[in-house]
Amino acid sequence: MVYFLTESARDKLYLGLFSFFKTLLRFLPPRLLISVTKQIGILIKIFCPREVKLATRQLELALEVPKEERSKIVRNLFRHVGESIGELLLIDRLEVTPYMEGAKKRKFPWQISISSPSTAYVQKVINSPKGAIGLSAHIGCFELLAAYYCAIGMNLTVVGRTPNYSFLEYILRNLRLAYGTKTIWRNELNSGQKILRALKKGGTVAFLIDQDTSLDNAFSPFFGLRAASPFGPIVIGLKYGLPIFSSFIIRTDALTHEVHTKQIDYSNIFDSSSDKHSREEIMLAAQYVLDIYNKRLEKVIREHPEQWIWWHRRWRRRPGIDYKKEPHKLPSYQGYLSWLSEILEKRNAGELLENY
Repeated sequence: MVYFLTESARDKLYLGLFSFFKTLLRFLPPRLLISVTKQIGILIKIFCPREVKLATRQLELALEVPKEERSKIVRNLFRHVGESIGELLLIDRLEVTPYMEGAKKRKFPWQISISSPSTAYVQKVINSPKGAIGLSAHIGCFELLAAYYCAIGMNLTVVGRTPNYSFLEYILRNLRLAYGTKTIWRNELNSGQKILRALKKGGTVAFLIDQDTSLDNAFSPFFGLRAASPFGPIVIGLKYGLPIFSSFIIRTDALTHEVHTKQIDYSNIFDSSSDKHSREEIMLAAQYVLDIYNKRLEKVIREHPEQWIWWHRRWRRRPGIDYKKEPHKLPSYQGYLSWLSEILEKRNAGELLENY
């Protein structure tokens, strides 16, 4: 029925429904709200057979776990998505603890608690007059990661792809503004200049680089196969000599999260006798940074596989193909599933996959 409405009318309808259910759910006690949204997440799974199939197949490739375990991880993944939605409805009840030395208990049991063992390095980034590049991923309740950094005083801007639906853009932008995060959509006018301005003001600009995109990519090992990642953010950091760090948020319990942030030190890649570096040096350092990022992300995913979005076609682009010149070589959903089956057959036959 909604397909007979104009795009503008659909957006208004969806926004109205979102506001209605948000208001309705917030009348529930917070822990009950989270329980309800977790069940909604499991219900959503019924209507996403393509995502379930793709997530299951990629889990088989990456983790080599039994079929029963894969099914359990996928079920918990949808539960995690529902739980994350519930937590974002409580974003105004955010509590960050601990940040400085010493821990404190929650003031109220319904508040969201986010802690981090990486406070010394994060404080150094916040106090630095230089900007910084943050590299994160679609793991944990990643929208809360930005809220955490803003709550502890970081001047943060996030960069991402414009959502397919304008009502989602409206929701995300206003959600982030509510806790102090600025957003740059990478396809908006002068997005590159906006990124540089944010960095020159000493701010941190954060990117999620764990998905296959149509941007300029570099390939790096990820669960034994080379995966494409946009390396533009890394090059910006290297070109201007900025701190670069990886940061991931993980749910450790109901309404409880932990942030893990680590510097990626690339100084040993460059010739210390010069402040200017050639493109070859920068690309070599970018590859080094990307490899470190993927190793760290893979480790976190292995420890918490139910908190990463497994239905994204992570290995869709392959090295040696210019997809801008040959877009027809970018596989469809079915083509990608067939390729995964081929890779699984090769691996099960004992063939090395290092060239894939």
